[in-house]
This record gives sequence, C-alpha cells and structure tokens, in this order.
Amino acid sequence: EKYHDIYIYSEDSTKRILEEKLYFFKDSEKKQIDDKHLEYTNKYIYDKYGLLVRQDIKVGPNVPHYIQELYIMDKVTSYCDDMHLSYKYDDKKRISKVSLMCGDVVKRSETYTYHPTKNYIMKNEMYMRNAFVNRTNLTDLTIRYYDENGNIIQRDFVKTEGVRNLRGANESILPEHTYYKYEFDKYHNWIKCYVYMKGEDGPVTAIMERELKYYDEPTVNTNK
Repeated sequence: EKYHDIYIYSEDSTKRILEEKLYFFKDSEKKQIDDKHLEYTNKYIYDKYGLLVRQDIKVGPNVPHYIQELYIMDKVTSYCDDMHLSYKYDDKKRISKVSLMCGDVVKRSETYTYHPTKNYIMKNEMYMRNAFVNRTNLTDLTIRYYDENGNIIQRDFVKTEGVRNLRGANESILPEHTYYKYEFDKYHNWIKCYVYMKGEDGPVTAIMERELKYYDEPTVNTNK
C-alpha cells in the first residue's frame, strides 16, 4: 500500500520557520493530524543575527520501524536519540560547516571553503562516519574542488584506515584522485567533460558530452 506525507509549518512574524512537522498516511487512511501519524518534529533555532544554527529532529512516538529513516544531507539515515543539525558560519556570515549529530557523535558533516575574492565554494570536505559501507562515499572523508561555475574539477578520496583499495559499484578499483576538465558554450555551461583518473595530465579516462537547448536559439549540437 502506498504512503503519502503532509508537512505542517509554524512561522514567526518574519516568516522564518520555527517548527516543521511531517505526518505520514496510508492511502486507505483518513488524513487526521495527530501523534499516531507524526513521523518527526523538526525545530529551527536561530542566533541573534537571524542565522539558522541548529535543527532539533525528534521522531514521532508511533512511527513504524520500516519508515524510521530520514533523507538528510543527500543521504538516507536512521533516526537516533538527540538527532540535530548544527550550522557554523564564517566572519562574512556564510555557512562554513553543517553537521548531522547524534548526541555528541558526528554522523556526517560538510565543510565549505570559499574563494578568497570571488565568493564561491571552491572546496567541500564531506565526512561520513563508517562511510565504507556506502558506495557513494567510499571513505570517511571525500574532498571535492569546484570552479567558479560550480563544476567539480577534482575529487579526492582520503583513505580510511584499513581500506586498501577503493572499489566502485561494479567492483572496479577507483583512484584516490580524479580530475575533471571542461569545454564550455557561450553561456559558460559545460558541453564536454574530460575525466582523468590516472593523473591530472592524462591520459583521458572518459569523455562526457551533453546537448543543451536554450529557449532563444536552436539546439546546440555537441557532436560536430
């Protein structure tokens, strides 16, 4: 049987979200907003500058075991006691780190480093506790570097102790370092990506191409 969700929000006078509640229902059930159908409550906490510094996430009292998971920070995670998101900012009030916590234990985190003059994220350090069980995060720490258009230009797997080889979903051995170079169209969108998995200077491991169509001009053909 299918399920569907209903989100309900509480806001303050400035329209900031103070609380989010998620309710789950079977298709056959009456949509009744009560604790029986409450999946979680998410409370938002702000500092004196109005910056979000914490989210407290508490599972509902009657959530069945088969849906006691939450999609958060681009991953599926199980609920835990004292689950919360913690946010930190730099001196320019830009977000510099977000952490998913279970009590005092960091389950996941992302740390952002900004370009010194161009105000874009140039480096993203992604930590995931016991990440070797997840094929998309082969080590506890993955570092990604980006250009000013937000395109990834380098990915580093920082090997976890005990990990001898990095293996992808098809069991192929992956390098610790992967590099990406691009060709762009006149709108600065990439149309060809060169992937280097055996060193930054080659040889090319793979080439990805994409065709972009804009509303104000004919299709851009990348196969010429």
